Amino acid sequence: MLIEDRITADSSLRVDTVELESERLIVNLAATTEGGRCPGCGVTSRRGHSYYHRNPVDLPIIGYGIRLRIRVRRFFCDCPHCPKCTIAEHFPDLLPYGARRTARRQRRLSRLRSKSVLNVAHDSLHGLAFR
Repeated sequence: MLIEDRITADSSLRVDTVELESERLIVNLAATTEGGRCPGCGVTSRRGHSYYHRNPVDLPIIGYGIRLRIRVRRFFCDCPHCPKCTIAEHFPDLLPYGARRTARRQRRLSRLRSKSVLNVAHDSLHGLAFR
């Protein structure tokens, strides 16, 4: 499937479902790893704490806007000397820390900005580039 190949080629995610919502596809993703690695101490934990969803925007496919719905799991860090109590999964190849856009969408937007000879507002360029 085109969506699975594009989304999961460089990450540890799997596509669970794809939903059509007016002119946008909602792609539900989940991690394929068994645990999360603590950035504080480096210990891998498999003891689950909770989960939440991140909803970044990706590049369109065949005229449809793409919104990812990533289920991010949180784990307890079991290292007694680590200052972190819980850790969340990260997917740096697809989605930078705290980003609302995928890395490839951000790269595309940056290229468009650098090639633009007009002084266009960020919101205007963003709207025109990704309809």
